Order: sequence, then C-alpha cells, then structure tokens
Amino acid sequence: MMKNNQSIYLILIILFSLNPFFGVFALVNLLFIIKYKNDKFYNLLIIFLSILLSLINITKVPESDLLNHGLRYLQSGDFNFPAYLIHQRKEPIYYIFDYILYHLSNGSLNAWVISFTFFSYFFIFKSILLFFRKIKASRIQIILGLMIAAFFPLIFSLSAHLIRQFIASSIFIYFAVNKIFYNKNKWWLIIIGVFTHSSSALMFPLVYLSFLGDFKNKKALNISLLIILTSYQFIASILYEILDGKYPMLSYILKRASGDTTYDLGEFPIINIIIILIMMVITVLYNSFYVNSSEKKSVRHFFAISWFLSIFILFNTHQSELSLRMFYYLIFFLPFIIPLMFKKENVINTFFVYVMCIGLSFYFLYKLVYGTWTYAPLLELLSNSIVSFSKGP
Repeated sequence: MMKNNQSIYLILIILFSLNPFFGVFALVNLLFIIKYKNDKFYNLLIIFLSILLSLINITKVPESDLLNHGLRYLQSGDFNFPAYLIHQRKEPIYYIFDYILYHLSNGSLNAWVISFTFFSYFFIFKSILLFFRKIKASRIQIILGLMIAAFFPLIFSLSAHLIRQFIASSIFIYFAVNKIFYNKNKWWLIIIGVFTHSSSALMFPLVYLSFLGDFKNKKALNISLLIILTSYQFIASILYEILDGKYPMLSYILKRASGDTTYDLGEFPIINIIIILIMMVITVLYNSFYVNSSEKKSVRHFFAISWFLSIFILFNTHQSELSLRMFYYLIFFLPFIIPLMFKKENVINTFFVYVMCIGLSFYFLYKLVYGTWTYAPLLELLSNSIVSFSKGP
C-alpha cells in the first residue's frame, strides 16, 4: 500500500508539472474516491493549489495596487537597504521582504508575485487543514474548505490586489487556529503581521480574548465589547473633543474614526451583507447543535471573532472604507464556515459537495475572463505547463 501511494504521489506530481489545472483536478477527484488516513495527499493538494494560484497571478496585467506595489518592489534596486526602508516609511517587514527578494531574484517580478501568493495561500490552506482535523471533520469538509479558499473569486481577487492585507490576513488566520485550537502561541507572527499591514493590529488581540462568545459566564465582558464596537464612532468623537488637538497624531486618528469615510467606494455592497448573515447563521447553528464537547470552547472563541467582526461591520456600513477593510478580514473565515453544513459524510452530501467544487471551479474560471482584473487567455491558462507559465507572456 505504501509503495502504491508513492507511485500515485509521483504520477500526480508529473501530471501537475505538465498541466497544473489537470493535476489539481486529478488529485481532488482522488481524494473524493479514496479515504486517506494521513494528511500526505491533503498536503500535496495544498502545495498544488498554492503553486497554481501563484502561476495564475503572474499572468495578471499590473494595475491599481499590484502596479503600485510592483513599482515599490522595483525601487529596491535604487536604494541601499536603510534608505529603502526610510523611503517606504511604513510596514517595514513587508518592505524588508521586498528588498531581500529583489536582490535574491535579480529583480524578478514573477518571483515576487509567486512568493507572496504562494506563502499567503500556504498559510490559509494549512490553517484550514489544522482546523478541520481538530474538530474531527469529515473528508468532504476538508476538501470543500480548501476549494473555497482557492477558488472563491473574492478571496483570490485580493491576493494580487490588496497584497499587504492579504498577507497579514493569512498570517492572522494561521496564528488564530494555532493559538485557539492547539495552544501554540506563535507570537512572532503578530510582529510579522502587524508590520506587514498595520490594520491587522485590530485582529490579533481578539485571539487572546478567550471570553469571546461566552455570554453564559462572561456576559458583562461580551456586552461591554459589543457596546464599544457598535458605538466606537461616538466614543471617538468624544475623545477627539477632549484632546482638542493636544496630540496631533492621535487627534488625526480620532477625527478619521469619528467621521464617515466613503470616498469613491460607494455604498457597502448588499451581497457582502448577505454573506455576513449567512456566515453568522451557520456558525450559530453549528455551535448550538454539532460541536464536539471537547472542542466547544475553542470553536466558540474562533467563530466569536467572526461574530464580533460581523457586528462591527454591520453597524458601520456607512463607513464604507472601514467596513470593507474589515470585511476583507472576515471573508477569510468563509472556508471554515461553509463546510460546517456537511458534517455527515453520506452519499447525498458527498455528491452535493462534489457539485459545489465543480461549480465553484467553473465560476472561478468565468471570473478570470469576465472579472475586474485581466489575466492570460483562459485557453492558455488551462493548457500551460509549469514551464510555460514560468516563461511569462
């Protein structure tokens, strides 16, 4: 059996090298057919998906944030190391990564895109596998979680757009799963995350608030936090008046927080509100009826982070810039939540999940062609080998 697995492993790697899309398709179908006791083939799928999404991203036409970040990356060749960090002025760990990678790769933009895409997705996928293994999830839940993380268009569109926040979000979700479910306090990830994108400083502390969601024993703390989240704008306006410009930097932050910031983003999209409500309903039902008693506290804490974040967003939809920024953290919980509906691995659920995976894959391909951003032609994406991808356009 071990020798057969090794042969299958090798065949899959060869298939993936010749055609990454087909290699992923073959491996996903194999996991639906055969129940593997260890994670070897799931880890292979994680690597395959991380590489595939990285290769797709290198075909993206640079514009908006990808173009701006790409130009900043190329500036690494114009400065010495200290001068480069001073020139960028913020999030030093991200720009340290840029500077080092630029000089290691001789300024390769493909290496840059592949690196941040691969490592971000690798963190996300590993988090999903660790989470579902801890709650003793079914095989189809693991597969669906990985497929949603890989092919849900909104998540993928962020990977080469809001690059720094995407990296920070992936680090946050990996940190949260390790701390909450495995009691592994990988504190250095907080430093990396915050100094990659400072907005993640709002997220990491929630992982240490173990009382979140425990309204039975810690009602006062939870209600207090809810009051702060739903009235933060009012609190910020009072503090702004009290300080009266005595501390310019703090006053600036409080002024931004106390006023509506919509800019050119328009209204907070209705579809986002629908997604939030669906996620909240699923997690509430799961926590009420299906949680294994040994993991109940951890599951409650993990999903309570998404609940409190959801409430904060829903009460601040008039602040479209802020609510969208926080929504992009919340969306990383989606691959953990949707599969909760398929706890029982029976024929009907397995078939339904398989159809969902196929449908999601086709929708992903559709959005590559008709979405906001421009990638290589679809036929080229579907037929390329790894070597063809690496040659670029």
